Amino acid sequence: MRALVACEYSATVRDALRAVGVDAWSCDLRETEGDPRWHHTGDVREILDDAWDLLIAHPVCRVLANSGVRWLKDNPARMEECEQAAEFFRLFDRAEHIPMRCVENPVMHGHALKLVRRRATQFVQPWWFGDGFIKTTGLWLTGLPPLTPDRIVSGREQACWKMPPGPNREKERSRTYPGIARAMAAQWGNLKVGDAMKRQHVIEYVASCTERRDGSFLIITKSKKSAISPVSLNIGMAVKIEDGKPYGRLV
Repeated sequence: MRALVACEYSATVRDALRAVGVDAWSCDLRETEGDPRWHHTGDVREILDDAWDLLIAHPVCRVLANSGVRWLKDNPARMEECEQAAEFFRLFDRAEHIPMRCVENPVMHGHALKLVRRRATQFVQPWWFGDGFIKTTGLWLTGLPPLTPDRIVSGREQACWKMPPGPNREKERSRTYPGIARAMAAQWGNLKVGDAMKRQHVIEYVASCTERRDGSFLIITKSKKSAISPVSLNIGMAVKIEDGKPYGRLV
């Protein structure tokens, strides 16, 4: 498998993929912090049309994120920047020659969602994958199954919001947490085209969780499937509803 990790200077996702045998390359306008042998320094459009099996892209989110929506009001220049950022985001989302694609961004404001033309497939948290922090991260997926939590840990610190102002604040906030990178590599690194379609039907996302009189919990998923869980589950968490069983397991 050949993989392109776009808009990544840290080599976090690239190196996680290479560790599981993927021929992964990173690309960014910045030089990489990792091994430069597998990094293209320059405009990603210079290599995007090459033969890739997997694309994981991290386009700039500053003007698309919901946290910055207040700066759009009565600001034509900012609005134009938002439209340009959305078009760059869609460059990856519509790279149809690459069969498996993930475009990553935080929670978007409503205007950005209209511009990118579809909602995120799922939102993930670092604490699902071994890093005890909160950073709601959206994944727009094509040809890939949603990531499933595999190392849920305690710790709910808002590390990004606590970063002090400075010239490197945006750069540091953009880093992918190692646990998410590891999960991407572990769950997507050995997929073949079409595998996602075989797996997606077992994945559900919790929409509500209500305690019953017997102490168990009634789980309603976003697709309206119901199940009984012995434990309370967080809204948005991925669960598996297994055939022939009233409740599957957390995945």
